[in-house]
Parts: sequence; C-alpha cells; structure tokens
Amino acid sequence: QVVPAQRTDATLALDRLQDQRRGRGLMLGVALAAGVDGPAVVDRMRELGVLANCTAGNVIRLLPPYVIEDENLDRSLEVLLQAAAEQPCDA
Repeated sequence: QVVPAQRTDATLALDRLQDQRRGRGLMLGVALAAGVDGPAVVDRMRELGVLANCTAGNVIRLLPPYVIEDENLDRSLEVLLQAAAEQPCDA
C-alpha cells in the first residue's frame, strides 16, 4: 500500500518525466520534461548509488546488466523518480 507522502513524491517525479520512453531490451531512454536539468538528475542518481547517463540534454539512459534481480530494478526506478522529483522544473 502506498502512503500519501510517497504518492505525492511519485506524482511530482512523474511530472518531471515526459511520456517518452525508447530503447530495446534493458537499454532504455527516458525523456525528462522540458526545463528539468538532466545532468543534475544523473548526478543525484549517482549520489544515491545508481549509474545512468544523460544524452541529448534531457534523456536519461539506463543500461542495467542483463542479469539483474527484480529488487535492483525496482530500486533503480525509485532512485530515478526521487532524483527527478528533487530537481526544479524551469518550464
């Protein structure tokens, strides 16, 4: 069950993501909303223990290993959402 505070954080984070995902297999790119600083999101993700990179200014590229536990995938998504929610949106 999701508590209201988490739902608020997740909603804020999802507002920072565009509805654009692209990729193949586990290589995935997620476009951030206009005005969200992609490199800052990547820097924060690194601080939280998840490696990613930023391409084209606002696309976060995720490339997890081919052998990965569900818990690690879930954690990576949580970190992406947290890092995106923490960034101001200048748009």
